[in-house]
Amino acid sequence: MVGEPVASAASTRRFGVILTVALAASAGVVSYLGVRDSWVIATREPLIDRLAITPVAELETPPGAHRRLFQASCTICHSTRLVFSQPPFPREKWQEIVHKMVAAYGAPLGSEDEGRIVEYLAGLDGTHGETPISRH
Repeated sequence: MVGEPVASAASTRRFGVILTVALAASAGVVSYLGVRDSWVIATREPLIDRLAITPVAELETPPGAHRRLFQASCTICHSTRLVFSQPPFPREKWQEIVHKMVAAYGAPLGSEDEGRIVEYLAGLDGTHGETPISRH
């Protein structure tokens, strides 16, 4: 009688292990049968092609002195839409903003280039040649 509870506990444990293995095997078979005809063949399209979608159309950069410097230095961090959706700031405000981009955010501009960017931005009068810049 002393040995019976031990044998009973061992057989219960054995039954639990067998049941777990059987359920796992059954789940594997059901899983395989459920998806065997629905395999998706991967395309060979490079990942970069799928990620290179611009969600919002960019505004053209208005012509002006130092336009290329602006494009090379400012659009590496943010879009032209962000810049050209600002109100027409006076030169002093643009100088403050551009200096903040250099000092606080590490924009890659020396002091001469900083002045050139300010000159470009302050020279924009809200028109894109003869066409007004969209401010939406």
